[in-house]
Amino acid sequence: MFVITDNPKFCELYLNEPILWKRGMINDLNDNVRLLTNRMFADKAFFVAEIQSVLFWRYLFAVEYIEESQYDLLINISHEYEDLPGEILCLAGSGEKFHGYRNRPWASKMGNLHLTVYLSPHLEIDHFSVGFIILSAVSIVQTIDMVKGLKDKAMIKWVNDVVIGDAKVCGVLAHTQVQGGKVTDAVLGIGLNVETEPKIHPTPFVPKAASLQSFVEDKSYCNQGIIFNKLIRNLELNYNALVSGDFAPLLKLYKERSMIYKHDVKVWSDVFVGAGELLAEGKVLNIGDELELFIEGKESPVTTGRIEIIDK
Repeated sequence: MFVITDNPKFCELYLNEPILWKRGMINDLNDNVRLLTNRMFADKAFFVAEIQSVLFWRYLFAVEYIEESQYDLLINISHEYEDLPGEILCLAGSGEKFHGYRNRPWASKMGNLHLTVYLSPHLEIDHFSVGFIILSAVSIVQTIDMVKGLKDKAMIKWVNDVVIGDAKVCGVLAHTQVQGGKVTDAVLGIGLNVETEPKIHPTPFVPKAASLQSFVEDKSYCNQGIIFNKLIRNLELNYNALVSGDFAPLLKLYKERSMIYKHDVKVWSDVFVGAGELLAEGKVLNIGDELELFIEGKESPVTTGRIEIIDK
């Protein structure tokens, strides 16, 4: 894996081996990542290194602070530029304009994991519209399970949040582009609170937020570097499963860790301002292959909205 960063000390928080850095020069980079490097670092100096122990991922871009969302940046570049290579990881310590689903603001705090992943499968993928959300959420849950004291604690709140108890610890996003029936580009956005607990305004949908370290006694098993390395391995395995046609096991894991399955919920329309409309209320009987909700007493499945759990 080729690593590009504006701050080697920051980047080394995530890496498991000694690094030999050298000053980077834009003309020395492959043509297909020059544009991304220019957009990521602007006029700042950057440093490069190679990590021999990571084979699947081609590039890691690590920026201590960035003024725009790396998720949005990668989507825009993938639309503009056809030769962007797949298997790119982008890390940010903190920054501006980070957001969750429907552009809801995401508080970026140093000590937490802000990861954007770019993949370029150029393959037909079953259930791709939800498959990348599922692989992201499942990968997060599997990673949290690997932390001492947190096994089986994390649950998925439909559609793209991961919670422990009633506290949100992670949100995931996914964007895909399709041409001729093949998924050409997929961008995943993951915001995972590892060491720092963000302050949020509580709502019925997100009563509170927490970090993973809030739930563990021995924090030496739970830091940015440990979580990052476990997560990228799980993402690799689940991505390979998805593109190989193994969607069903991923969906099964998603359902098994759903916190709303068999629970009474209210589903509200997702609006930017004002009160939403109540779309459905009742027990969640099943989650379909496209993550649609089958709710007791409602004839048609629910495909969008925000969930309020009413039988905690």
